Amino acid sequence: MEFKKVRSHNFDFAPGDIVRTAVQNGDYQLVQYVHVHCAQLGEPFTVRPNLIPLALKLGHLEIVSFLLDHHDDYQKMEIEKIAPSIQSRELIQRLISHPYIRFDATRSRECLILAGNFELFQFLDDNLQQHQQLYNFRYEDILNCIGNSSSFLQPPLHRWFAPFF
Repeated sequence: MEFKKVRSHNFDFAPGDIVRTAVQNGDYQLVQYVHVHCAQLGEPFTVRPNLIPLALKLGHLEIVSFLLDHHDDYQKMEIEKIAPSIQSRELIQRLISHPYIRFDATRSRECLILAGNFELFQFLDDNLQQHQQLYNFRYEDILNCIGNSSSFLQPPLHRWFAPFF
């Protein structure tokens, strides 16, 4: 199977398009295959900056790890949501330490609260402050999220946010 860029009237097809489809479908083997193909051609393995955030949102941890390890074109990307099934301290630490990744402080925290991962919420909050990555953060949005969460009354979340009420 050859992945050279093909162009027809209204159709543009490149390895990046295949990777996007693979991410959307959670097809880890196809992502690996495209990477090997690019290496064989001596071409960089570049992906659009929205694909790692998309893989995080969809919960494709193997793809996230592979893309972080192998893509050659680092562009700034913003993380909004991480699927509850892959939320972990190790993943968040890896994302925080990546020089081209920033967090949407409100949405990334909301997804942790809604999943009931209060320790990860605190971990992310502490690390974002430490790395001075806090931006686009509105406490009102977090408080609204908490108010709509049935988990709010359960410790330890209530303890962390009691000063705001």
